[in-house]
Amino acid sequence: MFRKLKRFMRIVSVPTAACLLMLGLTGCGTDKNSEEVTEVVKEADDITENVQEDITETVQKDVKENVHKEVADNVQDDVTENVREYVKENTHEDVTVKETSETKSAALDTENVSENDSIPEDGKTHISDEADGAYARVIFSGDPDEIVKFDKHTYYEGDDFFIFFQKDTEVPGDTAVFVDQIMAELEEVEHMKYSDGEDDGDSYWRDYHFDGQFVGINEDCDKINIFVLNDPENGNIECATVNECILYDDDFTESGLSGSEGTVYHELAHVLRLRQSPYLGDVMEEGVALYSEYELMMKHDYRDFSMVQYVDDLGEEKLRDAGIYENPERAYWYISDDDDNIEQLDYQYGFRFVCFLYDEYGDDVIKNIGEVASKTKYDDYETDPSILIEIIKKGTSEDVYERFGEWLPEHWPEKSAECKKHLGLDSADYMR
Repeated sequence: MFRKLKRFMRIVSVPTAACLLMLGLTGCGTDKNSEEVTEVVKEADDITENVQEDITETVQKDVKENVHKEVADNVQDDVTENVREYVKENTHEDVTVKETSETKSAALDTENVSENDSIPEDGKTHISDEADGAYARVIFSGDPDEIVKFDKHTYYEGDDFFIFFQKDTEVPGDTAVFVDQIMAELEEVEHMKYSDGEDDGDSYWRDYHFDGQFVGINEDCDKINIFVLNDPENGNIECATVNECILYDDDFTESGLSGSEGTVYHELAHVLRLRQSPYLGDVMEEGVALYSEYELMMKHDYRDFSMVQYVDDLGEEKLRDAGIYENPERAYWYISDDDDNIEQLDYQYGFRFVCFLYDEYGDDVIKNIGEVASKTKYDDYETDPSILIEIIKKGTSEDVYERFGEWLPEHWPEKSAECKKHLGLDSADYMR
């Protein structure tokens, strides 16, 4: 905004300079000429003053009309702190960063809040009926201390996602802002974009869990669908597909031993990865989700105790029994071919393998593997592990598994110790 002002002021100085230049070229050596020059300069200065006044009004009008948009959109990465201060002083807009509750300790960036998530002027959550009262729509307050309970099926629309809340669910008033932030952070962690994926609509979950409501709302999955249910005891589990995921309201309100906040990270990480390419098998998919969950846990200084099982000694022993150190490629094949996998070795192997891939091959490694998969013809849900192995090699290097075998004993103990320390589990307190 200051740049606009500066450009206008440069233009204002032109009339006087032009007049003086013309007079200098025609000569002004005599007294008569001097008087004429003085008169012309005076007239030019009067014109300049008028132009300055007119342009000042234009600048003020332009600032007034555009200042809110510049604050809200913030589309230019190089907007200076001076602009922020100027806007705050002259518009009284609240552009401060809002701190969340303890389990959402990272600062919420108000610039990333969607236009659909405009916080009501009274600062309260608003719920309004739609479809003759069959369901409702919510606009959240953004207040993490407010608990919102829905007495009917209700939906929220953001820029990149819909959240469908089952009747009787309870969530904090900052739920939408929290989801928006987590999706943005996951894109940074995985170095992929939700917008890169293809839309693939499926109304099964909507029909089953919401009594067939919300007909016509994002059925083609132009945006991500997030379904929030109210009863973890009904036999369902949190899960994800290409464009949709199921969560529970407890995932937004509980923390600590349940690892609930980490579940939000995990399932939304699945959606992001699955939008990029065909399915890469359980080992890779769970590995990417766990890696993302771990990175955000560390960033938010949040204790996700569900991560313990993926760094503990018992999991390590199971992987050793599967031959991960002797022959990592054969172990990958064996674990990928185990449909039951009741010991969750796909999670164990996958977490270590994806940590290795990002460490050794850089930020775009999973994206590169996905691009190879997209060009490969295979049944992604009934896949011979050897096909997945070749896809991974083409996206990395022919010796990727040999390098993984060398990386494990050198780097994994440090990674495991880092996680245990973050969770407050030293060797004396830790139970196998």
